[in-house]
Amino acid sequence: MRKMRLTLIPLVLLLVTGCRYFPISNGGAASGVGTHDAVELTHSQARQIAELLSYYRTLNGLGEDRLRTLLAQLQGDLKEYGCGTARLKSAMILSQLSAKESDPSAGAILGICLYDVFTRYSPEGKLALLLRDLIEARRAASRAQSETSNYHHKLRALQDENKKLHKQLEGLKAIEQSIQQRNEH
Repeated sequence: MRKMRLTLIPLVLLLVTGCRYFPISNGGAASGVGTHDAVELTHSQARQIAELLSYYRTLNGLGEDRLRTLLAQLQGDLKEYGCGTARLKSAMILSQLSAKESDPSAGAILGICLYDVFTRYSPEGKLALLLRDLIEARRAASRAQSETSNYHHKLRALQDENKKLHKQLEGLKAIEQSIQQRNEH
């Protein structure tokens, strides 16, 4: 349930921020209002973004092994130059996986999309930026969760040690009390 909430947050952000990049149909372009901020999408670009979002939704129910298999299948397509669908799909899969050190970084997969002058401000580049931030946030959360787990293990060990020392202290108090009672008699 928590993973689904974490997945829905960036999707909602993408939908909310992404909507401003679709063509304006209320006549705002004719009046000149807001035209400098809007990016007109061609029909094929809008369809590609919609297909990518649909692909992202299908990843939700897949297990870790299936996601890793899909990522491995897409790795061969990453050798092509440019910010292609394979790169964006790979980043989407990577955003769904639990973070491991052996996984490629978001920068390795999305570098072309993020740093190429021609694609940086395109819809694909903006989606790549969102995916990079999502992957980095999930990795940071995974590291924090791992650290928290380590702290819980250390805390349990210290609590066990504390109980053991407390029992020893009670034993020593009982011995001291026994010695005092002998000396009184």
